[in-house]
Amino acid sequence: MSARSLPRRERKNEHGAIAVLTALVSVVLLVVAGLAVDIGNTWARRGQLQVQADRAATYAAAFLPADSAADQLELAKGVAYYFACHTVLGQRQLDASIPACPADASSVTLDAYADRLLDDGMVTFPARNQVKVVTPWARVEFGFGQVAGADGTTQRKSATARVTSPGMLAPMALSLDCLLDVGANVLGGAGVPFGYISTTHQGGGTVSATTTWPSAMSYADDPRLNGIAPGRIPQQLLGTTPTVQVSGSQWPTLGSHQRYVVVFRQGEGPTAVTQEVTGALVLDGGNNRRRVGHIPVPVPAAVAATTGSWQVKVVVENLTTLGAPVSRTYSSDTSTFDVDALVTPTAVSCGRLLKSPRGGTQANINFVQNLQEGIDHLLNQHPSLVSRGTSLNNLSLSQLTTLLDLTECAGTDVKDTNGVQPGQTPSCVVTNMSNAYEAGFTPGMIGSDGRLACTSDHPCRPGKSFTFNGVALNNDLFTDFVENTSLLTSDTFFNLDTYLGTGLPVVTPESNLSRDLYNSHRFMWVAVVSTAGAVSAVQAGDYPIVTFRPIFITQASALSGVLPLLDSGLLSSLFPTLSSALTLLDSAMTTLLQPGLTDQNGLMVGASGDLSAVRFMSITPDALPAVPADYAGPEAEYLGVGPRIVRLVE
Repeated sequence: MSARSLPRRERKNEHGAIAVLTALVSVVLLVVAGLAVDIGNTWARRGQLQVQADRAATYAAAFLPADSAADQLELAKGVAYYFACHTVLGQRQLDASIPACPADASSVTLDAYADRLLDDGMVTFPARNQVKVVTPWARVEFGFGQVAGADGTTQRKSATARVTSPGMLAPMALSLDCLLDVGANVLGGAGVPFGYISTTHQGGGTVSATTTWPSAMSYADDPRLNGIAPGRIPQQLLGTTPTVQVSGSQWPTLGSHQRYVVVFRQGEGPTAVTQEVTGALVLDGGNNRRRVGHIPVPVPAAVAATTGSWQVKVVVENLTTLGAPVSRTYSSDTSTFDVDALVTPTAVSCGRLLKSPRGGTQANINFVQNLQEGIDHLLNQHPSLVSRGTSLNNLSLSQLTTLLDLTECAGTDVKDTNGVQPGQTPSCVVTNMSNAYEAGFTPGMIGSDGRLACTSDHPCRPGKSFTFNGVALNNDLFTDFVENTSLLTSDTFFNLDTYLGTGLPVVTPESNLSRDLYNSHRFMWVAVVSTAGAVSAVQAGDYPIVTFRPIFITQASALSGVLPLLDSGLLSSLFPTLSSALTLLDSAMTTLLQPGLTDQNGLMVGASGDLSAVRFMSITPDALPAVPADYAGPEAEYLGVGPRIVRLVE
């Protein structure tokens, strides 16, 4: 039977079924569309939260390192500030404690919320140079999703950012008090912007001059001399000379018309130089029952200005009733007092090689790799020395004394050795003078794969190389990266961040140094350590890290005109010029290390081609330029000073 012949009733029922089916399909499509909207809103909110987490983490990383509770609170306030001012829809619905957006991140209105972020683990520190941020929960209300029994969802996201420094951290360290010594004594206290990082000292020191005393003088066994403290000073041409203490035993009790005289003598015959210190040198009013002498003596200016060994005697001088000298008796024995040259060998070489482990390498080759590629792990300032944001320029005398008195590390100090445990960050570095490390200095710096070698992975700029021992080495000049040499001042190099030196108070704009500086083979970072004195710098040991410094390995030619204020005008009339100081220092280094060293563009090498030292120029971190956004050069874990590179880790 055809459809046309169906009864009218049956055809009507078929139309009804189609209408019901159409309605059901419409409802399903409507529900699916609603669910799609809800899911879309959820994914959109997740994306908004991830953007919030990423940007909050990168914003917070600018506050790193955050070593103290106060520093961590300051960073957390930065995160609180970002959340308050860039709130995602649905967050305040769940958390009414999110503060209103204040004028800046230092507002006290952020304190309570910042504390909560730390307490709830929404701001944590996976490493000293990393910060992890977790966003507040956000609510997404469902529409049609409620049909399926879900009225909404809550979402949150996290991100971790890290901060690094542009350039590599080299396994070398500078001695702070050695640098202070040089800054105080070279160029009349104006200091020099360069120094040396060397291998083991092999010689040097004060050469004793022959000194004789006239036989016609009267000598006696008493008083006897035990010595002079201190027994040596650096040569001083300007300013007030120090006071030393002459001590001994069996000193005679002086009468009312007697006094002690201290005599310094150097040389022999008629050319000998004699300097005396007289005056009220009577001990204990002349009643020295124990017969033990301790005389404070100001060093005569002529003695302080003349290098070499001086012999010292104590004289008992008899006087007339009017105070005129009548006769003298000299002590039979002598003490020796040394005046070191203006530039002493121990004060010239302020840099040492470091023993620093490296993941995945053998101990005998990790030093070479650390020179070539930089130290591959984080080092930290010693917590008891200088806190973040404290300028060395602003240290009080007592703080500075504490800083310099902290010598070798001990106890709970974390040393940069193979014994470092997971989660620890070394704050003490290990100087090492072993033959293995000295042998690694040459291949690590100037070998075919050395730090200064021109390679396919690290090419040199056109025209900026020279060949030594068959290897093409980088020959960048510091002035290649200076935008305007007339703006160079001692602040670029000293500025007591710069080692507590005496720079001229002139500000050098950051923009004066090119960002290409970071890509130079000759630019790197080194640790600055505190030692017990310049002499200790030559010894192996564990020393606390005071701060970090950028250095540039420099040639003699690059130094001419670098500090025009020192080579012209008033300073040049009072002190040696920079070029003459360089000659003096290079000569001292040759005496210190080995005869016959030659300067190969800032590299001091022996006849065999082995590297003995590199000459470096120090740069204050504040003078470094900002890091370009597309920077792809070497990086070190953030060192606590200087420009930052902030990137997301996850």
